[in-house]
Amino acid sequence: MLAKAGSDISPNTRNEYSRHIDAMKRFVERARHATDPRERSLTLILRSAASGPAKALLTLADEIREAGVMPKIILAKLEPRDELERLAVLMTEIYGGSSKSGAIRWTKNPRLLDAHEQAILGTSQCWSGDAMGRDPSRRNSLSMFADDAPDMVRLAELGFTALWHAAEPVSERRLMAAAARMRDTEAFPPEDEEAIEPGRMEPALANFTFFRH
Repeated sequence: MLAKAGSDISPNTRNEYSRHIDAMKRFVERARHATDPRERSLTLILRSAASGPAKALLTLADEIREAGVMPKIILAKLEPRDELERLAVLMTEIYGGSSKSGAIRWTKNPRLLDAHEQAILGTSQCWSGDAMGRDPSRRNSLSMFADDAPDMVRLAELGFTALWHAAEPVSERRLMAAAARMRDTEAFPPEDEEAIEPGRMEPALANFTFFRH
């Protein structure tokens, strides 16, 4: 049984987490009775496996599997290790351990961090958060939930598709290896490295407006 997420959430972020849980519960209920496979579509663009939608996905893992949802996820960072491991296990369970699923991708190129976090749940429900390169500890971050908004969903889908093609596929084995490396790094911290400036986006994406508000 996959461990539930959410117990380690700080009080000042619990309300946001609760909103993600509520949104995903509504999506799962529709997905259970959907005849249109698009209503079981779940795509996420996230800063990390600790982002709100990822925690909600892990909390409702059993319901997600039972509803036949096949998530696709883009991560900006392969961390933190505990959530990353749980996410890798869940995606392996959903896709039956297939190494060809390619259901998680990584925005390895730092120039892609200007894209905003987002979740698309079915054909009419979505969420948009702050830019993935933004410090998550800062207060007053952007967050918008939208229901019955098919036009916003279509715009968000364009952003997801563009970023999906620019991101790098990550296998379940590689996710587990990344989590293991993080564990080793915590035991033996590396020397400081020179920071990489995000810079401008690649020409193919420079003029593309990612879903934001």
